[in-house]
Amino acid sequence: MDKFQDVLDKILSRLDSMDSRFDNMEVKVTEGLDKMGARFDKMDTRFDSLESKVDEIKLELNSVREQVIKNSEGIADLNVKVDEVKEDIASFQENMEFLNDQQVEIKKDVWKLKRRA
Repeated sequence: MDKFQDVLDKILSRLDSMDSRFDNMEVKVTEGLDKMGARFDKMDTRFDSLESKVDEIKLELNSVREQVIKNSEGIADLNVKVDEVKEDIASFQENMEFLNDQQVEIKKDVWKLKRRA
């Protein structure tokens, strides 16, 4: 019976050793999972931060697009106004030429009248 008891004690000792190892492994796995959970939480926080930054950039981009469209419309309006000003200047120059021609004619008439008198 001593042999049986020795074998039983060895088996129980090994089972205790294995149970202790499993407990240690469980603690290590739990610690590892906790660390991974903390890392995932940090990653989630970073992703949330990045998402908010992306949203801010999208808003800025949309406002820039709107401003570009407004500027383009303003430039088109300016081009129309420049064309109108060019037409006005051309008309003014034509009127000035006509007035200069009339002034020359008036001077000729005045000169003729002075010669007659």
